[in-house]
Amino acid sequence: MKLKDLDCQGVYDHLSECIRSDSFPQCIDDIRGYTENTDIMRKQGTLCIIYIFCGLKCDADFNNQRFDDLNALVGCDSDSDTPAERYGAFNDIKLVCDQPYLNQADLIECVRGISYDGPVMTDFVEEHTRPDSMLLDIDYLNEVLSIEIEGGSSDDIHISKIREMIDLGIRQFVLTGAPGTGKTFTIEKFSEEYNTGLNRADYFVQFHPSYDYTDFVEGIRPIQVGDDMKFVRMDGIFKSFCRKVAEMTGDDLKVFVIDEINRADLSKVFGEMMYCLEESKRGEEHRIATQYQNLKCYDRDGNPIEDDVFSDGFYIPENVIVIGSMNDIDRSVESFDFALRRRFRWIEVGSMDDMEEYKAFLLGFLKDEDLTDRLISLNEVITGETGEKCGLDKNYIIGPAYIDKDTDLEVTWKNRIEPLLKEYCRGQRKDEVDALLSACRAELLGDE
Repeated sequence: MKLKDLDCQGVYDHLSECIRSDSFPQCIDDIRGYTENTDIMRKQGTLCIIYIFCGLKCDADFNNQRFDDLNALVGCDSDSDTPAERYGAFNDIKLVCDQPYLNQADLIECVRGISYDGPVMTDFVEEHTRPDSMLLDIDYLNEVLSIEIEGGSSDDIHISKIREMIDLGIRQFVLTGAPGTGKTFTIEKFSEEYNTGLNRADYFVQFHPSYDYTDFVEGIRPIQVGDDMKFVRMDGIFKSFCRKVAEMTGDDLKVFVIDEINRADLSKVFGEMMYCLEESKRGEEHRIATQYQNLKCYDRDGNPIEDDVFSDGFYIPENVIVIGSMNDIDRSVESFDFALRRRFRWIEVGSMDDMEEYKAFLLGFLKDEDLTDRLISLNEVITGETGEKCGLDKNYIIGPAYIDKDTDLEVTWKNRIEPLLKEYCRGQRKDEVDALLSACRAELLGDE
């Protein structure tokens, strides 16, 4: 189940700006006195609607003792509710908000517990929110809370896991799973939330076999000087990103994305960065000398960098998050060596180990319960006895990205899924492969 686009959009953007500038409307500022977890407002976009309601409630109840207005927020269709009962209802909501890692079920129940009349709510907000710092888009808010949603968010589950680990001080992650499970989509959505002020080219890279240290960290590059050419030291994309972050004021988290992280020779690409990736080796006190440390560094325009923050050695700022994605089943790419592997935390995307979570994941992606059930049935064939006979397991399930709701399922099967399964089963016995294809087709298309 899902609340429609709550994080990173609309209200959350405005609320984030208020947090950064410390310019809260009074009704929102009041909530700080009733929760110790104000940082959640930065990290959990899905909580922001609830915090807004709680802030408005604080303004009505705790400041003005206006229980009639409180009725617009909680239990407005239950005239028999006493102020004490309404206070209890609000306290239940506050307790949910105070949880560091709110799950979707709690969020849905929390929102459903707020019954209100739209026009009354609008009047209440207009009365209790200062015009010079208007925070709420009333139409958007009413739309969000009045709609019945049956789907889930395909990425919220995994983004929540990332946020939970970040709160524990972890700074490197790899999202792994079968092809087509939305790993890159999830990472991009997460990074856009944090990388305001940066272009995608500043923080996104896709590894490939020819990628090396000079592309990632630093190298010697040619520049044009008049009619002549000379070679100078230049930052690679990751060092350039770290430079931008180090030069920023504040300690807001910034995210660097490595798509297809296992497609390059990782030890060659990272070099001495393997030391810096340790969470305990971040920051200026852990500077290291890079390969070309003795040379002056130039920017992309060929100008020498003055006041170089890395003049005394390179370091990864503590607020840099590194997130990669990879397909474990790729047979023709570099392995993730153990020294580098232990520096990352691994999050499996689209796993069938927890079927309830898996169905919510698919439903959020496909927005169609019947199609979701068909894909689950197909993947149960792949992970079952029929698939095992062809050498398949949970790493070979079909991801939802292979399904296009606007394309006929017969066409999708013929052009996308069947060829993929045949490739997975190359070298297996023909009769067993045919049995697998027949069973998978039947589950997806409903053939008898």
